[in-house]
Amino acid sequence: MDCLREVELKDIETGYPRGNIADFLITDKIIVDLKAKKYILKEDSYQMRRYLKSADIELKRIVSFSDLYLKTKRMLNSNFSGNSDTFGDSDRDKGFTLIETVVGVALVTLVFGGLFVALQGSLRLLNQSRIITTAQALATEKMELIKNLPYNDVGTISGIPPGLLPQEEYVVRNDVSYLVRTKIIYIDDPFDDLSPTDTLATDYKQARVEINPINSNLGSKNPVTFISNISPKGIETTAGGGTLSILIFNSLGEPVQSAEVVIQKNNAAPFVDITTYTDSFGRVILPGAPECTECYFVSATKSGYSIDRTYTDAEVANPDKPYLTVLEGQLTEQSFGIDLLSNLTISSFGARGAGFPPLPGVNFHLRGSKIIGTDVLGDPVYEYDQNLSTGGGGGVTVSGLTWGSYDLTLENSPTLDLAGTNPQLLALVPAGQMVFLDFSVAPDTTHSLLVKVSDNSTSLADAQVRVFNVGLGYDQTQSSGNLVDPDAGQAFFSGLTQNSYEVEVTIAGFALASITVQVENDVVEEIILSPE
Repeated sequence: MDCLREVELKDIETGYPRGNIADFLITDKIIVDLKAKKYILKEDSYQMRRYLKSADIELKRIVSFSDLYLKTKRMLNSNFSGNSDTFGDSDRDKGFTLIETVVGVALVTLVFGGLFVALQGSLRLLNQSRIITTAQALATEKMELIKNLPYNDVGTISGIPPGLLPQEEYVVRNDVSYLVRTKIIYIDDPFDDLSPTDTLATDYKQARVEINPINSNLGSKNPVTFISNISPKGIETTAGGGTLSILIFNSLGEPVQSAEVVIQKNNAAPFVDITTYTDSFGRVILPGAPECTECYFVSATKSGYSIDRTYTDAEVANPDKPYLTVLEGQLTEQSFGIDLLSNLTISSFGARGAGFPPLPGVNFHLRGSKIIGTDVLGDPVYEYDQNLSTGGGGGVTVSGLTWGSYDLTLENSPTLDLAGTNPQLLALVPAGQMVFLDFSVAPDTTHSLLVKVSDNSTSLADAQVRVFNVGLGYDQTQSSGNLVDPDAGQAFFSGLTQNSYEVEVTIAGFALASITVQVENDVVEEIILSPE
């Protein structure tokens, strides 16, 4: 059934528009006109009669939506099909056409559909209001419980300060589950200076109660939160312990807000096991932490971010971030760096002479630049240090990497030599990015030389790299690889002997570079050219 909207009607006699615009024109026979009025006036009827007569339309319906009930008026063009020039309405002209019936059903469906949607919205809002009211009542109840506890008991189980209150519990009210989180911390008020100048940093306590509806459409992003300060009866109390200060920053050195910080102390009572979140300055400050030596495990992360944490000497012989020590009346500070995780896609190819064909199943070693300590021999221990292999298509994606630089070697592929990488230096992986690294390989020889040519920032393609040894009668020249190839800005020389070789590099616009290289096993030499 054809239905046009906002149609300008043409005069039946002249064939030209006369400025009459119908809201809807159905099958060229029925006009439907929508009104936002409480009553259908005579002026509306006169207007519709003019439309019908001018355009020779058979039927007209006026529909008004601005009252409690839907109102319609049916009008017939008696002049249509040769009748006299008179007009009647539905009270005098009996009967309905099939098209009228369809239009009427559509209008009723539209109205009741809108009412149903409005009813659904009202019920949803009513349910949300009931849930929020219940959550507020739970928060009030919990806060009153806290305020009525003895001051020394105001704390959480395994928290700082310790106390009788659970850090998390579930409560069911009216078939809705609520997660109740309780957080009690000491506040070091700047009025009397801050730790370590203030040797008594536990001035008063702050209670935070957070109520999260679980099985509702409000979700955990809309908690009801109450905060109240709890003061001792005296001016201050001697709680003992020291102050833990944790700073979380990103790859740009900026503070990370709302980072999740886990702090655990499991070696002796009082035990500590709390999860808290950084403020807008990326900090967590906990006065009153129980005193102990290298006993506090701390980790920091955020959804989609890397993890930074402390280590025991069982994990790393000499960790850069050992478990933290808290001393009586002292301030313990530690910083942690986290940022969005990144992905590195690595692809392996054959040598330049073979046209760089994709080469699946190549074993390689990937190591990041972040050091977390040293081993018993004093050698660095890296956060990421893995043996990997490219897949069936010659590629593999390493997910969840911390920002930094990554180095690729073939130390676990004894039958292959590394003939080039793109980028030619370390793969720099920014936070939250997808980075691509290509490398080419050649059959292994006992001694080889890979020359990497750059201007200290960019790989240089088409440089002429000459390697020679007059005594050995060896003299070979290759061009450095194109920037789109797996050996961008590099030239690979295999089948050498253990000896010293002269290396000369020339390219237009740069001064000649000449060095002597001692070749033994597989050697990689970086040559940085200077502009002329």
